[in-house]
Amino acid sequence: MGFNKTESNNQKRLLDATDILHQVQVDVQNLKANMATVQSQVKTSQTPRIGFTSTISKDVVNLGDNQVIRFDTVYTNEGGDYNHLTGIFTCEIPGLYAFYVHTLAEPGKHLETEITKNLRTMANTYAYDKEAFSSGSNMAVMILQKGDTVLVRSHGSAHSHNGSVIDYWYTSFSGFLIAP
Repeated sequence: MGFNKTESNNQKRLLDATDILHQVQVDVQNLKANMATVQSQVKTSQTPRIGFTSTISKDVVNLGDNQVIRFDTVYTNEGGDYNHLTGIFTCEIPGLYAFYVHTLAEPGKHLETEITKNLRTMANTYAYDKEAFSSGSNMAVMILQKGDTVLVRSHGSAHSHNGSVIDYWYTSFSGFLIAP
């Protein structure tokens, strides 16, 4: 009789241990799932690094009406959204962005430029001095969707057309993602 009681206790302990092992396996699976969820959330919560700074490599001469100003010297282009061949920033990551332009007009030259979003004016600059270099700058903060474009161009025909108009050394265009 003692043997059956011992065998019965061992079977009970074995069943209890099996239940505990099963519960541990379920807990481990739940922890793995939770860890995968947290890792995914951490990945998506990190702000993508998008930003550029560019200048022009030579004076802009004979500026046309609504001419895109191609900032062809790129110092930073994190994310690769700015195209130095076209002068156009094309948004890949939707979000809130800031863009800044600074221009330097040659002495006696009248210069108006604009920052555009999908060719819609978002900010203007103005520069003119009869005898000295003059500067114009402005900033625009805007919400962009994937595929939206931002560029700087001459504002209509409101600028000098002949000769060297924009001095390259102090003219720049920058933009960056504030928040996705």
